[in-house]
Amino acid sequence: MDSEALIGIVAAGAALSGAVIGAAGAVWASHYQAKSVRYQTDAQVAAQRDQWLRERRRDTCVAFLTAATECEKCIHELRRHLSGTDLPAVRANVARSIEELSRLLMVVRIEGPPDMVDLYENLHAAGFSLLMAAESQDGSYQEESSNFNSYRRRIMTLGQTKFTS
Repeated sequence: MDSEALIGIVAAGAALSGAVIGAAGAVWASHYQAKSVRYQTDAQVAAQRDQWLRERRRDTCVAFLTAATECEKCIHELRRHLSGTDLPAVRANVARSIEELSRLLMVVRIEGPPDMVDLYENLHAAGFSLLMAAESQDGSYQEESSNFNSYRRRIMTLGQTKFTS
């Protein structure tokens, strides 16, 4: 075998091994790139989901606090009209506002956030206590009103921290 043929065989072998190494490198690079794109996509989807959930929870919190404020107004109105002729209409308003608060409490239990559900439930229960105090006229109304507002303020404060960051 002459030296030119040997050089040709070595050159062909080197070219073939270079092509194999290049192909393997291209396969590895495309796999790494696909993995990187998937990671970026997953991170973006997770961030969008977190943002959607935070907005949903914030909207639920606002709706619940709005309903709680309306409920409190209706109960104050009831207290002022306990001996009036329009008492049935006022009681109907209170019943509607408490039903709405109860409905939103169910949404809160589903939507979360889990660490705030107890506060929502306490505010809901405080609404019933406020109603009972308004109708009983036993002097506990101010205390129950203060309790109700305390829970509402705590939810507002926690909501501002949780849903604005």
